[in-house]
Amino acid sequence: MEMGLKAVAFTRDWKLARQKAMNLADDEYLSIYAQHSGVKYEVARWSHFTDDFDRVKIDFYLPVPTRVFGERLAEQLEHTSKTGIGKIVLFRDTPRYVLDPGGRWLSYQAACFGVPRSRYLEAIRATRTVQHILDKQEKQFRKESMPLKIRAEAAEEALADLEIDRGLLEGEVSHLRREVARNGAE
Repeated sequence: MEMGLKAVAFTRDWKLARQKAMNLADDEYLSIYAQHSGVKYEVARWSHFTDDFDRVKIDFYLPVPTRVFGERLAEQLEHTSKTGIGKIVLFRDTPRYVLDPGGRWLSYQAACFGVPRSRYLEAIRATRTVQHILDKQEKQFRKESMPLKIRAEAAEEALADLEIDRGLLEGEVSHLRREVARNGAE
């Protein structure tokens, strides 16, 4: 059974969003979707926090107090659906809810900009490289520098960032494989 909710409906009522999460089984989540040009995209997933499924996310997701999350519900969802950064919603420093990026958040963003997903990913990688270049140039503002050397150093730093991202993704894949194996054994 596919459970889903339009992004607009999710952001209207914090009390309803909490209730929907609490009505889910531990191994279920509510898909939050948005549409672009008639195509439906899962931009986020909403669930109540369970230690078995979500413990590993605590180190990777942004912690947000329930009050802040509820007061800025639309902004929180928009941030996750645009950046892919998940949220752990805390009540008195205890995890209560999880807002995961959806399975198609990147595809949705690419569609909104009218570009293929691969081009959108290229832009993300290029932005990291450009940011490293700007950081290097700022540090060497008073010094004479060789632009090609700066670009190479910035690209190396961007590559290091990607290696970190790869490690995070490998951890997520490992976690998901354990969940699949556990669910298959049930």
